[in-house]
Amino acid sequence: MSSPALYLRILCAFVFALFAQAAMALNINGVEYVGVNEFARMAGMKYKTVVRGKKMAVFSKWQSIAFEVNSRASKINGVYVNLGHPVAVKNGLLYVSKRDVYKNIYPVVFPAILKNARKPTHIVIDAGHGGKDDGAKNSKYNIKEKSINLDVALKLGAILRKMGYKVSYTRTKDAYVNLEMRPIIANRRNADLFISIHSNSTGTKSVSGIETYALTPVWLPSSSSSRLRAGDGVKYPGNNTDNWSQYLSYSIQKSLLEKTGADDRGARRARFAVLRTTNMTACLVEIGFLSNNAECLKLATPSYRLKIANAIANGIVRYESAVKNAASRSRR
Repeated sequence: MSSPALYLRILCAFVFALFAQAAMALNINGVEYVGVNEFARMAGMKYKTVVRGKKMAVFSKWQSIAFEVNSRASKINGVYVNLGHPVAVKNGLLYVSKRDVYKNIYPVVFPAILKNARKPTHIVIDAGHGGKDDGAKNSKYNIKEKSINLDVALKLGAILRKMGYKVSYTRTKDAYVNLEMRPIIANRRNADLFISIHSNSTGTKSVSGIETYALTPVWLPSSSSSRLRAGDGVKYPGNNTDNWSQYLSYSIQKSLLEKTGADDRGARRARFAVLRTTNMTACLVEIGFLSNNAECLKLATPSYRLKIANAIANGIVRYESAVKNAASRSRR
């Protein structure tokens, strides 16, 4: 392609062509797959086999996607993006599920052709836990998640206000707010973005890193689930912003990795209570593991929390730029 503009014009019919395409299709337990080579062709990109039957790459002048057989962790422009279904193989060729292409890959790689772009003017920041709910806790250092989350949320809000955004919070002090009320607060305020800040914990103390979540689309498993379940067919209000929430999640994850150097645990999917009923683009950020002593000590440092807040703000700015590009394109 000679230019990004020409490249985008070719992509206009991409989604329709993908789902209409019968060649190279594969059905595994009721899940429809498309060959990675066919996906590349329809997207106007090139592909190459890295290791036959194991790894393939799709790329252009501007984008790169890496796939590995039996893995749900694709890598888009150097950032892990969790898929709903594992990559499959047949006759040495890798296949990716069509729903993953449409819901998890397409919004990240081609945000300029997403519809219903909504400029992020008013942002609601949700500091996870609070009051009687401490959240995760590192007993060795007596660090509580609720305090870390609140400080990052307030720092993020101050940064965004200086950038010209309208900002409000679900809490500004050590107070308990019911989970279901948090998205209701954002809806009542007619916010354009909802960002929920959390700190992670696990029984394996060596685990560290950052992960960012968007609501799981209908008929895809969440990142914590290995297969489709009956409840995966339920559509929530938050699913109306699936594509933009996925791009926001990816943008924030990418920015956090660039600014902190933390381990990449990927842009992921979950049906968290705070994401299910939002009327606007929304994501939940897990900024690190309190159960990992080294990462906990970082999170306990004000300068590192400020770095995280700045990174999230930069991800939001990147998201806004994509929204503007999409809105401009739709007016042509």
